Amino acid sequence: MNAKGNKGVAFKVNTLAFIRNLLVNSLHHYGVILFVILGLFMSACERRYRPNANTEEHKLAHGHVDGKTNQILVGRTLLRIPPSIKYKPVTAGKIHPGQADQVFLGISFPQYVKNDNINSVLIMLRKGYEDPKIWNKYFDDKVWKKIDENIELGLTEYHQDVNHMAWGYIVYAPIEKEFKTPKGSIVKYSCSGNGRGVTYCLSGFVLGDDLYVQYKISRQLLPYWKEVHLSVISYVNNLISDQGE
Repeated sequence: MNAKGNKGVAFKVNTLAFIRNLLVNSLHHYGVILFVILGLFMSACERRYRPNANTEEHKLAHGHVDGKTNQILVGRTLLRIPPSIKYKPVTAGKIHPGQADQVFLGISFPQYVKNDNINSVLIMLRKGYEDPKIWNKYFDDKVWKKIDENIELGLTEYHQDVNHMAWGYIVYAPIEKEFKTPKGSIVKYSCSGNGRGVTYCLSGFVLGDDLYVQYKISRQLLPYWKEVHLSVISYVNNLISDQGE
């Protein structure tokens, strides 16, 4: 074959190779695009059909059955919630029946405060951790604007130099240092106010391996903080199943 023929063959081979590579690259490119589009479509469908929080559908998606004792796994802690207790499971991502990121419930204390708007204690359960060595350093590590003993409440009052609307502008801890959480940390109430004084306070502790229990108490219930605290511990302990992982 002459030189001209060789060049023609080489041109055809190179052209075919170019077309083949173009097709392969195009398929790869559009395959990636299709994969991304499919992923976005599936994600959009999941968001579209995911029930909104604070709805009965959202609760049912967690496996709730009316009139039955419902089991909900929070972290590694299994809760058994009897039908007499109202609760709200919450999950941020994909919902799995029998599991939740958080569970909200509450207790009322009409024996201490008659007004139903302020005698309820909101309880939030989630996965958490408590190390008394770290928790107890909280009061030593901060610079406090003022520290007073509120003998009437039986609490030491720690004032921070922050806006009264912020949580923690006043922090309470028991004057009796022996009164601690089940894990041995100092009980702490981080409070928010309205300019005329404290309105609500938050406290928390861990039960079992990893169940963090946070509760919100009104100013009107603060004189009974010890009774409320012990009641919350007992209330949640009664919900914990010994079959947790």
